[in-house]
Amino acid sequence: ALAFGTSDNFIGGSASGAGNVISGNQSDGIHVRDSHRNKIQGNRIGTDTHGNAAVPNRVHGVHFFEGSSGNLVGGQTPSEGNVISWNQGDGVLIREVSSRHNTISKNAIYQNGGPGIRVIDGANNNLQPPLLVTLSGNTVAGATGPGFTAEVFSDANDEGRYYEGAKTADENGDFVFFKPEGFTAQRVAVTVSDLEGNTSEFSNHVIPGQGYYQNDFESSVGLEWSAQTPDVTPSGGRQFLGQFGNQTVTLTLANLPAHNHVTV
Repeated sequence: ALAFGTSDNFIGGSASGAGNVISGNQSDGIHVRDSHRNKIQGNRIGTDTHGNAAVPNRVHGVHFFEGSSGNLVGGQTPSEGNVISWNQGDGVLIREVSSRHNTISKNAIYQNGGPGIRVIDGANNNLQPPLLVTLSGNTVAGATGPGFTAEVFSDANDEGRYYEGAKTADENGDFVFFKPEGFTAQRVAVTVSDLEGNTSEFSNHVIPGQGYYQNDFESSVGLEWSAQTPDVTPSGGRQFLGQFGNQTVTLTLANLPAHNHVTV
């Protein structure tokens, strides 16, 4: 655990043998409370030494809260990334509005009990993931803020096991990522990091070559919706968008591939 103002610590490293195995704990793997500018790199969090078997932490893999800011999970190269897998909670959880500028980059995050990355309660400046669409079997596109960095991942499920590459959004916030040899796994998602180092959750997942949009409103709601505040039904606790009553909500999808019909 890093807590109560501890700063500038280094957990792991990118050199051979520098990373730690942080697994099998009764709480979080790494617990970061009111701690700043720490680097977490090259570790296996929730796995065995080789990253091939589950040794789960009973809660989250990495957990930032109570103002923890300016921290880095991963780095500029895949060798600095962590394997964050099989934790019973979220892979990485960032919560509370005072926790900002936390960067999650080039990690292998997969098969956790909760979302691979969860950002809640206004943390990381409430940066929203982009809406992702497919253009072909090896191209995906989306929209975020101008100059933001979109990191592309593929996974067999709904997280981000394989880092595929990155693209900087243009002056309009649009990005198109092309992988000539195709993606490693079937489902593709992206995270975005803004100019202040805040990183979003994973976007919606798409299967390249199949253009579709889905959102269960259980986590984030993007700017493609005219309202961004989910509500809950009085009975049954079902999530929906808009207020409980007579309200019109619209969905606007940009950068769609050529199509002849839309099915809702």
